[in-house]
Amino acid sequence: ADTIESVLVSSEWLPETHVLAWYEALWSGPCEGRRNSFIEVIDRMMDHGFGRIRKALLQLANPSVIFVKAPGLWRYDHSHGVLTVEAEARSARLRLENHPYTENPLSCLATAEIYRYCVALCRARDVTASHYREDSGALVVRLRWL
Repeated sequence: ADTIESVLVSSEWLPETHVLAWYEALWSGPCEGRRNSFIEVIDRMMDHGFGRIRKALLQLANPSVIFVKAPGLWRYDHSHGVLTVEAEARSARLRLENHPYTENPLSCLATAEIYRYCVALCRARDVTASHYREDSGALVVRLRWL
């Protein structure tokens, strides 16, 4: 109810723990622990989670425009955590710190896939992502595309 019904009738922010629990439920439930199934669900959530206007803007933008705006977009949707971006012509390094999404492997995978899919929505081809956690606990996602 908190993650679906109240979203339709309220603009209150939900605890990040709801998202983490949702990822765990997807992974152990319908995705049956399969990485490819989980990633496909994350991509479909992105397709339906962005408003039509935001999705249209992604399709018109190139990745460099998105990376300039990424920290502000993060702040729009999240009350805490720090996102920094270093971007080049065909690659980027995103670093997220001080946020619950960096604390377990499943949320790190979901976060990396969300970033990868955003670049793919910008019409970049062959977008790949790799990710790791620094000793500090920060999540680093590296993206490459053609």
